[in-house]
Amino acid sequence: SVSIADISKTAAVPVQSLYNTFGDKKELYKRAMTHYGKMANDPIIQSLESIENPLQALTEFARAWKRHINADADGGCFFTQALATANSAIDQCDASIPLAFTKRLRKVLIARAREAADQGSLESDPDATADALLTLAFGVAVMGRGGLPAVAIRRAVDTAMRLLGASENENEP
Repeated sequence: SVSIADISKTAAVPVQSLYNTFGDKKELYKRAMTHYGKMANDPIIQSLESIENPLQALTEFARAWKRHINADADGGCFFTQALATANSAIDQCDASIPLAFTKRLRKVLIARAREAADQGSLESDPDATADALLTLAFGVAVMGRGGLPAVAIRRAVDTAMRLLGASENENEP
């Protein structure tokens, strides 16, 4: 719902430069979403894939949610916001880009959870575990931005650790 003029003013870039570079606001939005996915989601996926032990990869994925403790109310996950408002009366944004990145993340989570189950280190259903981790991850991003207390995020991490059969130190930041 923001105008090109508002974007121009905030970015300190002439309106015509935005049109010359992006064509229209929709293309600017798509390119911003794609850039965000590469900068925010790709490192998460790479981390999940690069850690040799699949259960450890899933555990580190959940521990990283602590970054949302005391999150800036103006910050938050661009994808979470886009997916939450997609097709709503408030903001009819195109959620295809964040959905594609989220599907990639889900696919990797499922693969790693299945690996952990095959190795005998994950006792719960691997697909359900992956979906629970993904859902918790998005929930924690919203909770952090919403200003809920740090204990709520720590409890989400603790819940994920129990789901994974791991434990988390309550005294950790």
